[in-house]
Amino acid sequence: MQKQDHPLSQIKKVYELMLRENLSELQWENKRTRIFLRRFQKKREPEENKIESQSLLPGGKAARVEENIQSITSPIAGIFYVAPSPGAPPFVNTGEVIRPGQTVCIVEAMKMMNEIQADRQYRVLEVLVRDREHVQIGQKLFSVVPV
Repeated sequence: MQKQDHPLSQIKKVYELMLRENLSELQWENKRTRIFLRRFQKKREPEENKIESQSLLPGGKAARVEENIQSITSPIAGIFYVAPSPGAPPFVNTGEVIRPGQTVCIVEAMKMMNEIQADRQYRVLEVLVRDREHVQIGQKLFSVVPV
């Protein structure tokens, strides 16, 4: 007969799985037990890239334009969804200004739908991932500029 782990030991193992897979929530249940864990993560600083371009002013003089291009990245590995359901409009569109806390996409991991939210106000320059594409931890999902 196999000795069963103490319930706290089992919870610790589940929490270690959450850390290893970088999951923000996990729910598990069987006939006798139901476990729901939520992990709050520190917000990562967005990656910053300085992009320089030149534009011509009246009279043919070049003017340097510098934009602070940043990325919204995936905190987990999973399947990327641009909309809340098939056929629904996308959460965000190119050129749109998004506000802090606004959901920009969903990443499904282990049957859990994880809403990815903007940490500040941005203008979306480009969606870098196709709908239903598999994404990795830290993969860039959106190219954005702070507003």
